[in-house]
Amino acid sequence: MGDEAGSAGGGEPADAGGSDAGEQPVVRAAARRATRRKLRTRRVSRGATDGAARGATLRRVALHQEYDGAQLRLMRASAPLFAERGFLGTSVNDLMESAGLTKNAFYALFPNKDALAAAIVEHTAAGWPPVIAQFEALKAPALDTVIALSFEVADKFASDVLVRAGIRLSLERDAIKTPVPAPFEGWVDEVERLLSPAGEWELMGLACPADVAARVVVTCLVGALQLAAGGEVDVSKRLVEVWTVILPGLRPTPDLAARIATGQGLRERARAQAAATAPTTLYRAVG
Repeated sequence: MGDEAGSAGGGEPADAGGSDAGEQPVVRAAARRATRRKLRTRRVSRGATDGAARGATLRRVALHQEYDGAQLRLMRASAPLFAERGFLGTSVNDLMESAGLTKNAFYALFPNKDALAAAIVEHTAAGWPPVIAQFEALKAPALDTVIALSFEVADKFASDVLVRAGIRLSLERDAIKTPVPAPFEGWVDEVERLLSPAGEWELMGLACPADVAARVVVTCLVGALQLAAGGEVDVSKRLVEVWTVILPGLRPTPDLAARIATGQGLRERARAQAAATAPTTLYRAVG
C-alpha cells in the first residue's frame, strides 16, 4: 500500500512537470506569433501614415503649381496692357477684362495692381542670369560677348511682350508702391566683370576703365530699347547705331561693321547651341 501510494504520489509530479515542459514551446510560439502580428500592424499603420503624408505633400505641390501657373497666365494677359499703356494708364478693371477674371479671382492671385506689376518685373529680371551664363560659356572675346548679349536682349524685347512690360514697369517704378528693381539691375556689374575679369581693363585692350564702359553700355542699351518701344524702328538697328558710336571709345576698332557683325554672329551661335541642347519631347505613335 505504501509503495503504491508512493508510486502514485511520485507519478503525479512527473506528469505535471512533463505537461509544463510540453506547454512552454507552445506558449513561446504563440507569443512570437502575437509579436509578429503587432509588428505587421505597426508597419501597415506606419505605411498608411507615410502614404497619407506623401499624398498630402503631392496635393500641396500640385496646388502651388496650379496657383503659380494661374499667376503666370495673369501676368502674360496683363503684359500687353502694361507694355502699351504703362502702369498708370492701366486699371485693375482693364487687367481683369484682359485676363477674363472676376474681381475675386484677380485678388486671389495678387493683392493689388502694384504686386502684379512687381511680379512681372521680377519674372523678367530672373530670366537674364541664365542668358548671361549661356553667352559667357562660349568663351568668346569679352567685347564680342557683350555685343552679342545686347542683341539677344534686343531680340527678347522685340519678341516677348512680357519682357517689354517688365522693362517699362521697371522704368516706371516710382509710381509703383511695391518695391521694384531698376531696369537691368546688376547688369553694370556683370558687364564690367565680362569686360575685365581680373580687373585689369588695360590688359583687355579697353580704352577706358571697365566700370565706366559697363555703365555706358547698359545706359545705351536701355535707351535704345526705349527709342524702339514704339515699334516704328527695329531695335537691332538702334543697337547697330549705338555700337557704331561707342565702340571707338571702348577699344580701337578699325572695322566697326565687322566687329558688330562678329558679335551678332556670336549671338546666332549661342542660340543654335541652345536649340541643339534643349530637351525634346518624344511622341509615341499610337496605331
